[in-house]
Amino acid sequence: MGRRRVGRAGLHGGRRRAAPGGLPARAARPRPTPVTRRAGGGGRGPGGGTVRRTRRKGSHVMTSGTRAGRGPRVVLFDLDDTLVVTAEVKWAHHKAVARRFYGIDLTDAELALHWGKPFDAMIRALYRDSDTLERMREANLSLEEEFLKRPLPGAVEVVHELWRRSVGVGVVTSTNRLSALRDVERIGVRTDRLVLLQGADDSPHHKPDPRVFDAALATLSGRGVGVDDVWYVGDALIDLAAATGAGLRFVGVATGFHTRGDFERAGAEYVLDDVRQLPDLLP
Repeated sequence: MGRRRVGRAGLHGGRRRAAPGGLPARAARPRPTPVTRRAGGGGRGPGGGTVRRTRRKGSHVMTSGTRAGRGPRVVLFDLDDTLVVTAEVKWAHHKAVARRFYGIDLTDAELALHWGKPFDAMIRALYRDSDTLERMREANLSLEEEFLKRPLPGAVEVVHELWRRSVGVGVVTSTNRLSALRDVERIGVRTDRLVLLQGADDSPHHKPDPRVFDAALATLSGRGVGVDDVWYVGDALIDLAAATGAGLRFVGVATGFHTRGDFERAGAEYVLDDVRQLPDLLP
């Protein structure tokens, strides 16, 4: 009897087929133990620094066998201070607009109070409704070129690495859509490759309300991607509240106002120094 030759198709049941929307189908694979990333000791992360793994038990996010058994098919990112440096740049921007156009000397305390709100609500509060919303938007935009956001170290490379691994990438942000599109394109991420980009003006709901993800999850569902296959990466506790409330796995990054301790006390399952360590969580 002759020897039967078995190629890759015979071993693995045929070619891996793409799911609807161009996202690859993914078989269940083991995932790493939930960890909290800490700088300084224990192993080397993809960002070049060392990380120490701390096992966390009883996480409120680890509720599904499906979620525990495979990595994401789509990673959604917050934008400001997650992928791009924002507070450092935009606080100076808002102070300049308030002073130059409206004679207002904004304080850091005022900025901190309203930071993270949807863009329109934030500028109305910061500029104290000194003009119509449209004219306040125009005033802000007129100084934008003086205060451009820049990518956080390694952020663009992480997006490209996710694409290389056939993981879809999207953005859900509190910045208005047009500004977010400009920010993403400016740092060198092709917006036509994103599975979605949702700005504050695309939804009536805003973080920490979990319904902020309703439209995004409906879009992904139409492409065959369920909530168990989606992770959200953000730098704020409102990101954590919205994502976990919507049933998403959340990854915190300590590049904004909230520290690792803030995230841990709030029950975050994963906390990273920055997005450069994200690929280390993938199976």
